[in-house]
Amino acid sequence: MFKKKYCNMSFLMFLFLLLPITLASCTILNSVSDNTENVLGNENANNSQNQTPTPTPTAVQTPLESPEPTANPPQEPTRIVYSGFAQHNRANQRVVRAFNEQSDTVNVEYIEFAPYGQAQIRLEAAIASGDTSFDVFDINALWVREMVRHGVLEHLDRFVARDTEIISGMQHALLEAGNQPDLTERSINFPGNSFFAIPKAFSIGVLAMREDVNVSAPQSWNHLIGESINFQEDGGAFGHVGSLGHFEETLRHIFEFIYGHGGWVTDANGNIDIVNQGAINGLERLREVITAGGMPRNNTTNTANFSGENAADIFFSGDSAFLRADSDIWSRGNFSGSYGHVRFSIAPLPFENAPDNSTIMNGFLTAISVNSEYKGAAWEFIEFMVSPTGQRAFASTSGLIPAHIPSIMSREVLQSSPHFGLDAFRNLAVSAQVGLDSPRFRDEMQIIQIQFVQFLQGAQTARETLENIQQLVDNL
Repeated sequence: MFKKKYCNMSFLMFLFLLLPITLASCTILNSVSDNTENVLGNENANNSQNQTPTPTPTAVQTPLESPEPTANPPQEPTRIVYSGFAQHNRANQRVVRAFNEQSDTVNVEYIEFAPYGQAQIRLEAAIASGDTSFDVFDINALWVREMVRHGVLEHLDRFVARDTEIISGMQHALLEAGNQPDLTERSINFPGNSFFAIPKAFSIGVLAMREDVNVSAPQSWNHLIGESINFQEDGGAFGHVGSLGHFEETLRHIFEFIYGHGGWVTDANGNIDIVNQGAINGLERLREVITAGGMPRNNTTNTANFSGENAADIFFSGDSAFLRADSDIWSRGNFSGSYGHVRFSIAPLPFENAPDNSTIMNGFLTAISVNSEYKGAAWEFIEFMVSPTGQRAFASTSGLIPAHIPSIMSREVLQSSPHFGLDAFRNLAVSAQVGLDSPRFRDEMQIIQIQFVQFLQGAQTARETLENIQQLVDNL
């Protein structure tokens, strides 16, 4: 019993001694904890005063979660409308496709605004009425000065000034045709000449010659007449045909003979000055050629009024040995020198001892409407069209001569039109003239046409014809 009591008392004494130690330990731990919190709290307080607060982990954005930087939405390309001629549709569409594929800022839609024979009148009427449905359009070199006078073409000097390379290497006469004095009230702000159109392409007069019949390349007009008569005697329908049924085609015929015999049509200012001995000799020689034999006849002009298409149809049907044509006739044979059963080649017109500038072109330029709301975008397209890339694409598809003369010798162009590589052809192309550069082109052309018909009928001499033209033009 003593032991049991003693043990109980010992256990109680042990608890009594342990309690103060436990309480002291808890006090020390609490004190340390409080001090630690005070120290850390002071450090955090100091850091918050000197540093930018660190974002909490939930606010941190990983790279995958980062939003795209704020930017303007992509702009839609500026849409412009370009009008060309039906005979060039395939080539124009190729150029438009190539441009659209490489441009993020401009998109071009291609249309044929009017048939070629009505294009000048309808373009002028539309623009004069305020039409904004088209921005860029092709025109013939003969129309430029008259369209400038009517105030429908946009001044292009500001564009050319910042990109002078665009006119480098251009065919000289075609470049001059697009650089005209302003003949409207705007001239007070534009003294001297201004660019109103940029050269695109052209063709020159050539002789298409059958290679599947027994004829040789004529070296003179007398040689051509002799070969034509021989072809008819061997059963051919006609010896040679040309296009005398369209004003501009007829005009080129006349001017080829006038210039080819050392004559001229206008003075340095573009005014009609047609009474000269070279012009007289040229007209007389033209009448000899078309009446000597071998050409189709009718009772009006002593020679059939064929358009270029009609004359080509006769030639390619095998009814003629020779065809006076424009040099892009090569494309009619799919650039192969054959069409159906007819094989043909291209030769220069047989002018003897003709001056260098005797070749008359059929030239085309591109202009911007004064009504266009997107003139800058329109210029971007013109820049591409007359660049070496655009020139090669158009020329190799149309058969026309690129206005950018160095492009003539590009492989792509020569593959489609190998006769461009002949020195004689290229020299004619470089020196070719526009023919008539007048602010009253349509009126003067009609006068020349009427007088020319009377001359072919034998109603008046060459001199009388030219004197009548000069007098009637002077009275306009």
